[in-house]
Amino acid sequence: MPKRTGRKNTGSCAKHERTVVLEAAKIRLMQSVEAIRTQSIDRRARLAEATRLTIVDLIDTASIPKVLAVAVAGVARGTYYRWRKRAQSANSLHAQQSAPKRVRLTDRDCVRDAVFKVLHSPPSDHGFIRTTWKVGDLQQALRNTDLKGDQSVSNPRDHLSVSW
Repeated sequence: MPKRTGRKNTGSCAKHERTVVLEAAKIRLMQSVEAIRTQSIDRRARLAEATRLTIVDLIDTASIPKVLAVAVAGVARGTYYRWRKRAQSANSLHAQQSAPKRVRLTDRDCVRDAVFKVLHSPPSDHGFIRTTWKVGDLQQALRNTDLKGDQSVSNPRDHLSVSW
């Protein structure tokens, strides 16, 4: 009879440990989802958006594969991905809304002041031989003013709150 070497079968032991960890994760996820769902009045009622987001968060952070986590949570896979997409688009929309808006050139006070300053002076002060302004002459006069940076004014009427 051959002599035994005393080696243990470590493959089945590691597999058993993985199974135990997986089952524990399933149980934790199931308990968390049930706790969230019981906050609703009726189990069959539509879930609130906050509840959906919490379930998506639980599934995302679960230490088990997504397909298994979705099945344990009792949510259809397509529903989970739809909720997840909705949550991601809501987050990106919120980030866009909280980002500072750019100020249009037409809303800048320095440009508005420059337009009014030029308009309230006669065209002859800017080298034009006439008594009224034409749009092209007004544009040229504004290009010659001391606006900060590269703030050229394409149409001075856009900067005014009066109708022409």
